[in-house]
Order: sequence, then C-alpha cells, then structure tokens
Amino acid sequence: MHIESTIRSLRVMLRANTIIASIHGLYSISRILRVPNPPAGLLLSQAVVQAARETLPLSADKVYLSWQIIHADGEGQEALVVGVPREVLDSEVRALRAVGISPHILELKAMALARVVNQKQALVLNIEPASFDIVVVVNGMPEIMRTAPWQPEELTVEDKAEHLAVTLELTVGFYNSHYPDTPLKSATPLFLTGQMSGDLALLPKLQTRLGYPVEPLSPPLECPA
Repeated sequence: MHIESTIRSLRVMLRANTIIASIHGLYSISRILRVPNPPAGLLLSQAVVQAARETLPLSADKVYLSWQIIHADGEGQEALVVGVPREVLDSEVRALRAVGISPHILELKAMALARVVNQKQALVLNIEPASFDIVVVVNGMPEIMRTAPWQPEELTVEDKAEHLAVTLELTVGFYNSHYPDTPLKSATPLFLTGQMSGDLALLPKLQTRLGYPVEPLSPPLECPA
C-alpha cells in the first residue's frame, strides 16, 4: 500500500509540471561579468548579451545563453552569465518529454548544488561515475563552476583521491590568484556529494589529502520559487 501510494503521488506531481531538473555542466561555461550601465537606446539585456559575446567563447547558433543580475550600483551591474550547449539542453528536454515530463525549471547541476549547500562560502565536490563537479561558493554565489569527465574505474583508490584533490587545488588556486585580497581559507567547509561520495574506500583518503573540513549536506527545507 505504501508503494502504491507513493507511485500515485509521483504521478500527480508529474502531471502538475512542477519538475525541477538539472543538467551536467560538461562543455558549459559560466562567468560573473561586470556590465556598465547601457547607453540610451540599448536595453540591459542587450548590454549583458553583448558583454557575454565579447568575453566568452560562445557561438549563438550552438549555445543557449542565460543570465541574472546579482549586484547593481550607480555605475553598472554584475551578472552571472551561463552558456549551455544547445545539444546538451535539447537532448535533456527531449528525454524528459519522451516520458511525459515537462520540466518547470532546468539548471546546471553545479548551480543547484551551490544553492543546496546554503553557505556564504564553501567548496562543493560532486563525484559521479562519469564526471565530477567542483563549485566555489563565495558570498552565496557560485563564483566558479567546473565539470570534468573522468574514468574512475581505470584508477586505483589512491589515484582517484589524488586526481580529485589536485583538480580541486588547481581550481582554488585559480580563484585565489584572481582574488588575492580575499582568498579561500583552509577552514572553508567542503561538501562531498554525488553517487561516489559514499565510497567507503575513497572518502577517508580524499579527506586526508584535501585537508578542508568536510561537513554534511543540510539543504534548506524550502526551495526557492
């Protein structure tokens, strides 16, 4: 009875079209861009797109561009800009619609993780069998989102831990080199997520190698609208 009730509830939820789905970040790109106030006759949206085209290696016919203003002052705005390959997003939508799902929201997995950790400053390492995500959260925003493919089945446990640790350290080093006045501290909490985050052989070696305090994931009880 419990299983049947759960299935009925799931069907109701699917029919309600309230599904929020995530897509992997492979081949996607994100930046926080400074956008000056647009001149007369130019819309803010046009100014953001223009700044993105000038800064990011984007091709309009191959990439969907999304953006959100995260800060504004008298001289301009800061916009979080994300470019997602059309093929990746279109494939996800086709797969969902094939099983009768019309997603209410589609977002990068790394952005969803940044929101779920619910921290002003944090590191997120999401470990999956075919790829892993690294997210640097600063002031509650995903300052850096990186997704990389890998083949962990070809590596020893020690090599897996070393590969993940080195990539995380390089990502943190990249951030610190661009923000030397506010570098990430060694006490920055690290959240391990993903299918492989529960690997009992990998986890202790990874914790020892990284040195950041690992904290359990405690997402907020309410999801944003």
